Amino acid sequence: GKDTGPAILYATHRAREAVDGDPVVVVLPADHHVPDDGAFEAAMTRGARVAAETDRLVAFGVEPTRTATGYGYIEPGADRGTEGEAVAYRELAAFHEKPDAETAAEYVDAGCYWNAGIFAWTPAALFEQARDTPLGPLAAELDGDDPDPVAGFDAVDSVSIDYAVMERADRAAVVAAGFAWDDLGAWDALERVLGADAAADGDDHGV
Repeated sequence: GKDTGPAILYATHRAREAVDGDPVVVVLPADHHVPDDGAFEAAMTRGARVAAETDRLVAFGVEPTRTATGYGYIEPGADRGTEGEAVAYRELAAFHEKPDAETAAEYVDAGCYWNAGIFAWTPAALFEQARDTPLGPLAAELDGDDPDPVAGFDAVDSVSIDYAVMERADRAAVVAAGFAWDDLGAWDALERVLGADAAADGDDHGV
């Protein structure tokens, strides 16, 4: 009920409690269509390694296929680290909110990615970056000796993880998704994923 920020911070806290050490946590929205399991697994493995080895908050950027106005955009920065011939990750220069059509075209031309809302990090990295943000009171509560999640939730306002942490982070990276992706949050996505039916082609007998 308070957007993605508090929920994701708490979920990361629970992951930290469940295992020894500092695991990599991957955040995956539920309403996405990803048809290529192999490419998805490769991207998640790569991003998880970047998160574990660099202590950065990793955002997975999707290569745009159109000038969409319904997604936020991620502006990549300098290349950092290589895996053979492939760039392991890039600095995350900036997040951009959902644009108008003209601005979306500028973002695409400039090489920006769609922000898919898919992230990877270690709990230590996320909590460090969350301390001086709108999620700070919840982070402090969950980091205490006797954490009280309810008190922590009550102490913060509704806020997305993007706005609260990712847009402010000084140690963030972007990893190219490298897999086909669609957000199923709007009706036009159904035609892209399933194709048009007879009714869409003018057959008024369709339902």
